[in-house]
Amino acid sequence: MMQFENKNIEKFIKESLEVENTSIDFSSKVMQQIHASELEKEKALISLLQKLTIEKPSIDFTSKVMSSLSQDSRAFVYQPVISKKVWYFMALAFMVIMVYIILNIESTSSSKIIIPHLSKIKNYFSFNTPSILTSPLFALSMFATSSLLLLDYFIRNKNISKVD
Repeated sequence: MMQFENKNIEKFIKESLEVENTSIDFSSKVMQQIHASELEKEKALISLLQKLTIEKPSIDFTSKVMSSLSQDSRAFVYQPVISKKVWYFMALAFMVIMVYIILNIESTSSSKIIIPHLSKIKNYFSFNTPSILTSPLFALSMFATSSLLLLDYFIRNKNISKVD
């Protein structure tokens, strides 16, 4: 009984299916309809845009807006993290360190010209410093820190970096 029903169903499906034969110009007719509907939409859009004109502000618009702004509002004044006094102090400290290093140069072949003149100045500035301040690592770290701070100062003043 089951096979009979399956055959009947298959027969029914085969009979109900018809192969549709379309005309040769079917796709061109569809495209013409699509083009016509697009033209209608475009005409409607153009007429809508023509009805809506751009509003122009009145002649005294700017003056009205500017007068409505509060006169008490103050602009933000940028205050750097490191003030100018601190920069001057750091430059002075850097110069003192550089002078101290120059005064403590061992005599070498290239510094024989400078050493006699500096020996007079060296007598005025003779004092004992802690060993950590005379280490090359300390001098390099002070130089690197000063260089980075100076670079940061110039970058901020030239507005290369945008910090909002």
